[in-house]
Amino acid sequence: MIRYLTWVDRAFLVMLIAFVVAAFGGCQTPISRQAWVRDGANDADLKRDTYECRREATYVNWRRINWRWSDTDADSKLYRLCMEARGWTRAE
Repeated sequence: MIRYLTWVDRAFLVMLIAFVVAAFGGCQTPISRQAWVRDGANDADLKRDTYECRREATYVNWRRINWRWSDTDADSKLYRLCMEARGWTRAE
């Protein structure tokens, strides 16, 4: 016997697909995985500038702070601007 999908099953399936697409669509390359290049720079220069720019772009979100932990977030736009100001460009 073949069971056909009811309108409730179809609605649930559509919502599930929309949720999965939205979840994967919101993904972004983490700061630590972005590739940066600059002429004449070595790996030590990249590590130093990455560390300093991450430190400058990181802030503590005081609204979500708990007595046991603090939530630190790195603002990717500030990080990108800092790296570009130091002469780095993103490798595609």
